[in-house]
Amino acid sequence: MTCLQQRYSIGAEQVVLYGQSVGSGPTVDLASRTPNVRGVVLHSPIASGVRVLYEVKHTYWFDIFPNIDKLPKVECPVFVMHGTSDEVVDVSHGQMLVDACKRPFEPLFLEGGHHCDLEFFPEYLRCLRKYISYLVQHPPVPQPDLPRKAKKRPGWGTPLTAIRSFVTPNRHRHPSGTASAPATPVGSFSSSSSASLPTSNGNASPAASLSADDSSSSSAAPNPRTRSWKLRALSPAFRFSPSTWRDARRKKGEEEERRGKGRSRRR
Repeated sequence: MTCLQQRYSIGAEQVVLYGQSVGSGPTVDLASRTPNVRGVVLHSPIASGVRVLYEVKHTYWFDIFPNIDKLPKVECPVFVMHGTSDEVVDVSHGQMLVDACKRPFEPLFLEGGHHCDLEFFPEYLRCLRKYISYLVQHPPVPQPDLPRKAKKRPGWGTPLTAIRSFVTPNRHRHPSGTASAPATPVGSFSSSSSASLPTSNGNASPAASLSADDSSSSSAAPNPRTRSWKLRALSPAFRFSPSTWRDARRKKGEEEERRGKGRSRRR
């Protein structure tokens, strides 16, 4: 269809798709994906691949050419012709497809027709001309091609964003170079806590905060290294930094080597 439009300047509204037997599968598939196609002719079609061999009521995932499920998506008139004496594809397939069409044209069921001889019946050309005349008298309503929606990629965006908003080990810095605590530090008590700590004079004084990151708990500058190692491990900057993992592996190797030398000396 793209080749006809780009190379020969033939639009989909000028194309009538024709599919016979197994060829009805690609025909219905293309028609279901092309909203402006002019018409579809199905010659001795199949409802689906599995239904040719077995009488099933549902379409399975491995079923090839599920025309009965795709035909409701076809917007143009569909002309179905089938022989009543078809020994390859039973005539019930044509009847099921007619029932599944959204805009069915008057079907043609030829008495005594087989799978590959419908062209020799006089009704074949007469009904086909009637269908083409109907398409000429009823031009299709142009339908705009809607843009495809981008698939949302399920990933770690939301969890990492949540962790990043609560755990910020080295992002909040004062101009002096010291780390500033967030408004409500994780793992610390608020200033309204009723807990009290004994002072050197023996009197109890209310504790403003029990976290080492809270600048209001002490006059000294907070030490960012006292932050909980669990929170640092949850931080995206800590977890996914190659240099961090490289340093950790190097320190672990040095520690194992040091332990190995100590054991050899004791022996």
